[in-house]
Amino acid sequence: MRHDLCKLTQCGALAAALVFSLAANTTHAAPPWDPDKVTLIKRPLAEGVYVVLPDAVDRRDHVATTGGFIVGDDGVLLIETMLNENLYGQMTALVREVTDKPIRWAVNTSYHGDHSYGNYLLPDNAVVIQHLATKQYVDNNFVQDKAFMLDFMGANKGVEAVKSRSADLAVGDKAVLDLGGRNVELRHFGFAQTAGDLTIWLPEAKVMWVGNMLQAPPPALPWLLEGQHPKTVATLKRVKQFLPANATIIPGHGGPSDLSMIDFQLAYLQDLDAKVSQAISNGQNLGQAKKSSGLPAYADYSLYKWVHFEVNVPAVYRALAASGKD
Repeated sequence: MRHDLCKLTQCGALAAALVFSLAANTTHAAPPWDPDKVTLIKRPLAEGVYVVLPDAVDRRDHVATTGGFIVGDDGVLLIETMLNENLYGQMTALVREVTDKPIRWAVNTSYHGDHSYGNYLLPDNAVVIQHLATKQYVDNNFVQDKAFMLDFMGANKGVEAVKSRSADLAVGDKAVLDLGGRNVELRHFGFAQTAGDLTIWLPEAKVMWVGNMLQAPPPALPWLLEGQHPKTVATLKRVKQFLPANATIIPGHGGPSDLSMIDFQLAYLQDLDAKVSQAISNGQNLGQAKKSSGLPAYADYSLYKWVHFEVNVPAVYRALAASGKD
């Protein structure tokens, strides 16, 4: 694996501006989950391969962060490091139930704090791995991002103590990590929810962690926090084309699923695009489009009203309106 670090560009600042703008211009009555009420559990996927997920996963359609770990001859790879010290500690305790091998690597699927804030608690000699764009974002926007997460999750949830720790190893489109007798592929298929969405593919077990490019199995919907839904659609199609039909997919906030999860999300994005396109064709402004762009077929998602009307419809409206002006 190459030890390439990204050159600074404007994409990290743009992503930060979009996310912080979203926080300022949307409302959400309560956090989607309470860090104080999360109990993490593990489930085996193959020998030495585990998904780590909240114990509420069988009762709710959107839960706290899902991660995992893979054990190789030379050590352990963590997938996600969670939001705070409590959740990081729960995750590493689950690792210790399986092996006493050192945690030598940790991969973040994105810069989002609930996937990466635990990095600062890793052993000093552990290697943090992120996509190039994720490293850039963390290096340049951590202070603002932490403030956003404090506002979003609430005070006294362990976020105050978090310190910045970005990638020791920043990767591009593909890299192979040798854990000792077991190779793990790190793949970037393109923009999905962020510019740096990184997947973890274990060919021998046919398991892929995808992070927030897929929030959770249906009825969960995508969160278009940074817009660019045409890119999201293209990326999801590439992921589906890459994966074998019997692959197991681990989303960012739910239990293991299969390729049907991608089909559901693609169908939603297609229907959303069509609905908002019609609103624009009818001369509606954003406020009017929000009122006319309901999709009842997808309303079973517990966060539907906020995600669909306050996040996704505005994101698609702005993208389509801008492309029309061009």
